[in-house]
Amino acid sequence: MAQVESMATPELQLVRFSGDEWQFLTRLKRLDPQTKTVIAEFDYTGEETFSHASHFESYLVMPGVSIYEGLNHTGYQLTQMLTELQGYSVRLVGSDKFRVRGEVRPGDTVEYTCTLRELKMAHRMGKLDGVAKVNGKIVATCEGIMFLIIPPNVPASR
Repeated sequence: MAQVESMATPELQLVRFSGDEWQFLTRLKRLDPQTKTVIAEFDYTGEETFSHASHFESYLVMPGVSIYEGLNHTGYQLTQMLTELQGYSVRLVGSDKFRVRGEVRPGDTVEYTCTLRELKMAHRMGKLDGVAKVNGKIVATCEGIMFLIIPPNVPASR
């Protein structure tokens, strides 16, 4: 169950998922309703549950799957802010293409940007594109983060 946490600006609220050990976003930075883009950040310490030195021996980096999850969490934030989707639930179901292009090291702040690529209400689906950066350098890209649109009054699981 998601909880809403207030941010510095009242219009930006970060949806938190249960279990602090699996948080991939620290804060929402900006929402642009015109371009349907959201920017969020994550302060990577290397102490997170998903970080362990055995993953890359003594060279600690944020695993690519965790960067991917951060992009998914950012995309979910965007879907929750779209006026077209008010009253609907959204389920992220996959992506067309994800690429790691650089490293995220302890002490880095990852900036995630997700933009709505398409929204097909008649087909109950949509797609987002995402980019992860550290200090302005692209560390990962994700094209076509797909989500299903669940109408109100449809059970979450069957």
